[in-house]
Amino acid sequence: MNKPEAYFLEGFSLDNQFIFSPAVGYRAENGNHLLISIANGTSLGLSEGLVHEIRQKNPGHQLRFLLVQRGFASIAGANPVVDRAISSVPHFILIDMTNHCNLRCRYCFRDLNAEKEVISEKMLDDILTFLQKYMQDYHLQVLTIQPWGGEPLIAAERILYMARQSRDRGINLRFSLETNGSLITKQLAEDFYEYGIELGISVDGTAWIHDTHRPFHDGSGSLSTIQKNVSLLQTAGYRNLSSISVITKDSAAHLEEIVSFLADELGFSSLKFNLMKGTDFNDRQLLLSDDDIRLFAKTLVELVCRRYLEGRPFVESNIREKMGNLLWRNGGNICIAGGCRGGRELISINRQGEIFPCELTDYPEESFGSIYDETPLQLRIEKAAEERAYFREKRCADCDTCAFWYYCRGGCTSAVMYEKNPDCAVDRKECLLNRTLYPLLIEIILTNPSLAEAIARGETK
Repeated sequence: MNKPEAYFLEGFSLDNQFIFSPAVGYRAENGNHLLISIANGTSLGLSEGLVHEIRQKNPGHQLRFLLVQRGFASIAGANPVVDRAISSVPHFILIDMTNHCNLRCRYCFRDLNAEKEVISEKMLDDILTFLQKYMQDYHLQVLTIQPWGGEPLIAAERILYMARQSRDRGINLRFSLETNGSLITKQLAEDFYEYGIELGISVDGTAWIHDTHRPFHDGSGSLSTIQKNVSLLQTAGYRNLSSISVITKDSAAHLEEIVSFLADELGFSSLKFNLMKGTDFNDRQLLLSDDDIRLFAKTLVELVCRRYLEGRPFVESNIREKMGNLLWRNGGNICIAGGCRGGRELISINRQGEIFPCELTDYPEESFGSIYDETPLQLRIEKAAEERAYFREKRCADCDTCAFWYYCRGGCTSAVMYEKNPDCAVDRKECLLNRTLYPLLIEIILTNPSLAEAIARGETK
């Protein structure tokens, strides 16, 4: 797959009325062009002739209207295209159920040597009381709750307790959790299905990959146990299970094998591949090099396309979201569709009821206080946004002319904090991934738009 030719369109004004803002254009070999607004993240397909008019800084009236409509230009005194508003009213709530885990994943970001602890029922009652009042105060119809850990199913009974209590109290909560899958039983599968709890299972690939990455405490492999438990979930009624895989230096070159195993053998309807992030607690030898990341991105896009064209499609959720960014300025994903929105649209509550902007940044200095504070949460967030380093804009010199900054806005805040690099104000790995991945997706838009739309919609039939 070839990357399209990229070019920069500088801003200009006509008669001090029509103002064209800088944009980046991409041209495929078939002559089709896609423009992306640096300021607004909108896209526009144009012919060679219309792009020529922009390059000559003399677009015709119809083209001017189209450029204004799509956010590439503005008229002096008129209302501009509205940026997607980032709320300070979180709707995605992570709850730290336990810091204990029965696996010893080589890339885990948590300190698993700390004293083992599980959240109490009393704390869950208090959290539910806080959430109920929070929803009433801000007129929210539903919240998404993600219990996490450690391994959240170590606290499975507490998760079910929370689900029962929220139902009994009439609190509309949507539960979604990611689990290593090793502790699922027939009864637990049936109970979770009854309460509509959505599940993502962490599986890194076939046995030689997964068991190396994700062993039990004693060093034995966990995959065979997880395979049996996935079958229990499917028997209980789960038909749309998703998988989450962490890609490391060891696994990046085996993507086709991993996809075949997850989609064809285990029957996952949606896959998600996340690049490993380095922390103080994991094996940094597994981190991907820049070349590894480029190869991973190219191979993944080629696999997605080839299997769609062969009639064996699979959904990779990050690819789907990013294609949606290009086509529709999606804005749905709180991590990769408008920048990190931790602390804005997502918060994390720990086992003591303290509130943090993200589950990966549960440092005391980042706390918004607790569920017991009387100050409204929105006011606490807005005050923190004015004062905390966590909320500072993440930019480097290259961001000013990057077509994709609107979507990533510097990437994962936690990743930047973990790297502790004063010379790099962005998530460099995510930046490299985006600069490799997005042009490949643009090539699909320009050469096979129906395929691009199928990928963005997550179609599998």
